[in-house]
Amino acid sequence: MARVEWTVSNVLSVTRVVLLIPILYFLLKLNNGDRTLAAGLMLVAVLTDLLDGQIARKFHQETEFGRIIDPLADKICSGAVIIALVSLGDIPLWFLFTVIGRDTLILLGGIYIAKTKKVVFHSNWAGKAAMGIVAAYIVLATLRIESLGDIETVLLWLSTAFLTISFILYCKRFYGTVLAKQQLVAPSE
Repeated sequence: MARVEWTVSNVLSVTRVVLLIPILYFLLKLNNGDRTLAAGLMLVAVLTDLLDGQIARKFHQETEFGRIIDPLADKICSGAVIIALVSLGDIPLWFLFTVIGRDTLILLGGIYIAKTKKVVFHSNWAGKAAMGIVAAYIVLATLRIESLGDIETVLLWLSTAFLTISFILYCKRFYGTVLAKQQLVAPSE
């Protein structure tokens, strides 16, 4: 188990999960909620995601806990908001299964690799791109701006494509690590 280290970047990752509470409250409250406020808080959460990694690298605060909590915070937040948006009829159910299925398999694979090979994978470039596109899609779906419906549809399909690409790259690293006889460092993307 990774030792918890309260660096600035790790606090930002945990803050992202804490922001989920007011996001869901404003999204789901009666009388159509306050979608603008929910979307604004989502953008703050996205900002914490952009900053945590940059701060960790710039100030040499990269930790094993950070490598775990950052992607876990992304998965918890995106999953919870997507579930809420599916329940409101704003996002298709198949997209929820795509995101949750991919994230669950990556999480289980990550746990297996951490226990058997003592390696924690970094996010790959496609995974980072996928999360950014998913975030943009979620924000637009939250705002329900009819004139941006075509952009929302493009973001839905781009999200799906990048989620698929990142999963394929993850599988490649996973199998490369599992099949390696002596692996000191996880293979790169």
